[in-house]
Amino acid sequence: MLTASLVLCAICAVPLFGKGEGRVLLYYFQNLTGDETYDDLMYRIPLCIYGELQNDKKKKDVSIIDEKGLTEYYQDRSINLWEKDFLLSVAKKRRISRIFFGYYYIESGSIIVRGKVYYLESGLILDVSRENVTTEKNVFFTTLGKIESMSVEQMRQCASKEKPKEVKTSRRSLGSIKESKTETVLSTSIGVLIPTLDWGKLYSSGVYSEVSYIYYPLKDIVPIGFGLQTGFMILSKEGDSYISSQNVILPFATSVRYAIPGRGIIDRLLFSFNIGLARSSLSVNNEVFTSMDLYTSGGIGVNFNFRKNNNITVKLGLLTVSYRDSPLNAITCEIGWRFYDYQ
Repeated sequence: MLTASLVLCAICAVPLFGKGEGRVLLYYFQNLTGDETYDDLMYRIPLCIYGELQNDKKKKDVSIIDEKGLTEYYQDRSINLWEKDFLLSVAKKRRISRIFFGYYYIESGSIIVRGKVYYLESGLILDVSRENVTTEKNVFFTTLGKIESMSVEQMRQCASKEKPKEVKTSRRSLGSIKESKTETVLSTSIGVLIPTLDWGKLYSSGVYSEVSYIYYPLKDIVPIGFGLQTGFMILSKEGDSYISSQNVILPFATSVRYAIPGRGIIDRLLFSFNIGLARSSLSVNNEVFTSMDLYTSGGIGVNFNFRKNNNITVKLGLLTVSYRDSPLNAITCEIGWRFYDYQ
């Protein structure tokens, strides 16, 4: 018989599902039996739990991982889907606060299931046991108690019956678009500006800073964001016996971003393109020249997970200020901070 984990029942505990605690993700259970014929339970166990919660009003706080995520694991079992860094990346991508997962093994001819909870806020992974259940009358404890007496075959039948309907990725329905999450991002960075060609002969380097606000309207479906970018650039040359100059550039541009989800400590890979205008104030030997010119820039960046809703970013880019006589082309290297809100 399949003795469901006492831990499975503890998923119903108030600290896990209580009001204000955020969303909970039912995640894969790790197969420690040493027998690949039990691999299907990695997804069927959480799926059966999800099915048992269908009629409960708190089910809205519970989501389940996609079975397709196991495909890569089946091809390369050296991948550890249950390590802390991997769980962190899953929690970040799905914007959930807790992950309920576990493992199962054979003991005296029976399958034993154990569960754990990963808390995004603190980074803790805690074993769940009967002592964690805050009240015996909790509806989750009562519902999930049914699983304890199930055999492996009954577990498989339970999972097959309750399997959620999959949405085809080739043709998105209107409903899936309505359910897609949005994301707003505020980021700031500072770094080095390295002019090239003719401007590189005049200025060896300068200071570059950027502030941007980006909105992703359909983050889960199309990871493309739109927004605004501004900042400043300062190039200066002092102490030359023939010329002393400074160029202060203030760009204001529209921005397009494309995000590729990362793994582990890497939150995402980010491509950006910006186009707008730049106001330049060039001072040469105390004589000032101003102009408004076309400004374009682009780059590739890496966002590293730091803490909830925050990333550290590193970016390499190119920019052009299209001066009529001699356009300014430069390379930028930045490090910054990114704050996002996922709804």
